[in-house]
Amino acid sequence: MDTTTIRIYLIAIFAGVLGALGDGLLNYWAKRQTSGITVFILGLLSWNAALLLFTRLLFSASLARAVILFLVANSIAIAFISFSYFREPLSMMQWIGFAIAIFGIILMESSK
Repeated sequence: MDTTTIRIYLIAIFAGVLGALGDGLLNYWAKRQTSGITVFILGLLSWNAALLLFTRLLFSASLARAVILFLVANSIAIAFISFSYFREPLSMMQWIGFAIAIFGIILMESSK
């Protein structure tokens, strides 16, 4: 695997995790209005950081590849946050969907 591909993966993962962190913060703020404006602002800042990283990703990858990598990283991270922090149950079909998404990434990347 070349350094460009590794860089693309790292940026996509980091952007996806930052986006998921923003999602989690905004969910926390929405569900607990007593959390204050700070949590809301941190959620927005996290989203903006994810967006900046995503635009950086577009310099090195095609739009389709960038979106798919970002969304898979974001989905897996938000599932982890949802399950572990917010204690929201995930169905077996949702877990299977994540496994299929990861398998899809492997197929996409191995078919070059």
